Amino acid sequence: MINKKPFVDSLGIMVIEIDEGSSLKDIYDYVSNDKEGLYLYLLKRISYGIRNNLKSVRIFRVYGSDYYLDCPRKDWKNYLKKALDYFIEIEKYEFCEAVVKTTKKLEPKKRKKRKPKAKKNEVTSSEIQQSK
Repeated sequence: MINKKPFVDSLGIMVIEIDEGSSLKDIYDYVSNDKEGLYLYLLKRISYGIRNNLKSVRIFRVYGSDYYLDCPRKDWKNYLKKALDYFIEIEKYEFCEAVVKTTKKLEPKKRKKRKPKAKKNEVTSSEIQQSK
């Protein structure tokens, strides 16, 4: 069982204190208790990862131990999708907008096609049209 409220350390990472003998289910239940807060926190951490071009972001640290929970970049879209679904469900549309903007930042940037430059002694088709 986990009874203490989590806190955020100086690096912005949520720290949870677990009682000896706590199971993974206890930790999951504890973290899932405040879904809105959890999804907003994930949004913040993923945004941090995008801004800093990280391969993963640290989500949780277990107080008094060397145990961490990291979220790799390949999973960010999935968690953002879950956050978006949740915010739609509870009708918190102002958060939906932030999730959508963050998700778009994960999309690969489209490269603009450039027109090839004409070489010095090369005539372009538009120059031929103009000379007629």
